[in-house]
Amino acid sequence: MGVFARDRWLLAAPVVFFLYYLIVWMKLGPEPALGSVPVRYEPPEGYRLLQRVTVRTTGTDARTLAAVVAQLAARRCMEIELQNGNYKLSQLKQDGSVVSALAPEEARVLEMLFEDGKEIILHRTREMT
Repeated sequence: MGVFARDRWLLAAPVVFFLYYLIVWMKLGPEPALGSVPVRYEPPEGYRLLQRVTVRTTGTDARTLAAVVAQLAARRCMEIELQNGNYKLSQLKQDGSVVSALAPEEARVLEMLFEDGKEIILHRTREMT
């Protein structure tokens, strides 16, 4: 009978699968054309920097923290000064509207930075030079 006589059904399996998927494809139809996808240069409405980075990378890093600190300084929540090669962060007086406009994670970073006082000094390390 030959080598493939008892395993003949194995050769029919790909044909059966092909016919099954052909019937399903004919019933459901092909995928619709996607069309053009617009490029977004701005984040979606309501997303802040820290949220986007956390979602994209599933975590944060030192660059993200530096960006949030710079954003807080731009919003006049803190001041950054260079003193003797070190960075001094000073918390500025804020009104309630500025703090309420911050995203929850930004408010938490601001709270954590200044929980021990109104000023902190960041000392440079070898990795920073």
